[in-house]
Amino acid sequence: MTSQQNTPPDAAGVGVASGRVYLVGAGPGDPGLLTLRGLECLQQADLVLYDGLVNPLLLEHTRATAERTRRQGDDGHKVLDQAAINRRLVEEARAGRTVVRLKGGDPLVFGRGAEEALVLAEAGVPFEIVPGITAATAAADPPLEPPGARSRAQGLRTGPYAEFSFDDPIANSSQFALPTMTAPAASMRRTAVAS
Repeated sequence: MTSQQNTPPDAAGVGVASGRVYLVGAGPGDPGLLTLRGLECLQQADLVLYDGLVNPLLLEHTRATAERTRRQGDDGHKVLDQAAINRRLVEEARAGRTVVRLKGGDPLVFGRGAEEALVLAEAGVPFEIVPGITAATAAADPPLEPPGARSRAQGLRTGPYAEFSFDDPIANSSQFALPTMTAPAASMRRTAVAS
């Protein structure tokens, strides 16, 4: 867990926030894989802003108002840009609310959690990062060794799914997986990586 405690005024001179933001990793989809700390945050939230990768069953653990923050609509057009989400986090915390930003997987693994944390820190809003189980490690195919098995790998290389294709010859080449690195694609289910 990473937490920012001191809350000086932001660059615009706006006063100290009285609320707090929790950037919580919801895990890879199975509600049973939410961490206990993540559960505590949901239970004390006034507002939950969750992304499209979050299992909606997790919202049963909160009495808070819950709103889905869709960055992209079904037709591919942007619905809500990241700057609007960032502003909302700051505004709600400054209004004295406890906000949970619930993100699929881990908030810092392709989840824009670092960007949101930076905005909160610059605005003087107290926040805490609550790690979640990332799909990169949770989706290993059971018959195979885990992606970071010491008997096979000294490292694990990941990348955005949009840049990866299972038909791409580089996926199994030395450019993608060094002899001492495990390529996640080789040990993960296609559906887990695609989600």
